[in-house]
Amino acid sequence: MNEKTKSKYATTLGELFKGLDIPLPRGSATLEVNGLADDSRRVNMGDLFVAVPGFGADGRNYIGEATSLGAIAVLTAPGFKFKTDVPLLLTENLKVIVPTVADR
Repeated sequence: MNEKTKSKYATTLGELFKGLDIPLPRGSATLEVNGLADDSRRVNMGDLFVAVPGFGADGRNYIGEATSLGAIAVLTAPGFKFKTDVPLLLTENLKVIVPTVADR
């Protein structure tokens, strides 16, 4: 995925994750998603923020920044404690899920 992948047309979280084994928090399926961002500095209002764990820089450390810039949900790996007001989508398979979601 590029630093910023913008969908041509807005879609919903429900459509993005349809058929994938990721439970959506109650009420989040109808949230409109305008794009994806894996760099918190490039988040736009309505984006899904993909917080990728890492050794040098852990994207999960930037969830607060991403949500303050308008991320409507966060996709990340489990095992990180963070309180947020936006839906948190957890998967062990980020490397498989992210390209699938980005293609939609």
